[in-house]
Amino acid sequence: LDVIPHPAFIIDTGHNIVYCNPAMKSYYSDLNNIASVKCYQLFQHADSPDGNCPLTSVSADNGKTKGAEIYLPSLQKYLYVYSAPILKNETLLGTFHSVLDVSASRIAEVEYRELVDIYASAVNDMKVREQKARIGKDAFLNMLEDLNDSYKDLEELFIKLIRAMISALDAKSPWTKGHSERVSMYAEHIGREMLIDS
Repeated sequence: LDVIPHPAFIIDTGHNIVYCNPAMKSYYSDLNNIASVKCYQLFQHADSPDGNCPLTSVSADNGKTKGAEIYLPSLQKYLYVYSAPILKNETLLGTFHSVLDVSASRIAEVEYRELVDIYASAVNDMKVREQKARIGKDAFLNMLEDLNDSYKDLEELFIKLIRAMISALDAKSPWTKGHSERVSMYAEHIGREMLIDS
């Protein structure tokens, strides 16, 4: 067990640490003297085991091997603790705990989630901007349509004004009656002939 590169330790059913490897001692320098050290005192700085205690979990599940991720505020680390029962004649004597530091992956996961949140926020912001642009574009197109309708109304009014002026001129004298209409007809015919010749 001393050559295992990650922390490992053994506790008895009273939560006393009876063995820890050098990798575990590198986490806690005061583990050189492990006599009367309870695991929950060391890891959780508590007076009794909490609900996440691997020994309690293994004991409650008839000595089955368990794995759980825990956060230790004392180390500011996320650890995955793999707990295996130590049995003699089907009697639980204690548990062997192998510890894997997963802090880096948890921090990376948090950073990844933050990046996803930033990306999602940027996408939502772009959607809002696109929607505002679409509303602005629709308003602009509606304004152009209104201008086009206004131009058509103005053009129609202008033609009616010209016709009214022509009618007023034609009504002035019987000699000029229909003169404007004939001039426009001859001008149109001349224009067509010029287009055909060219």
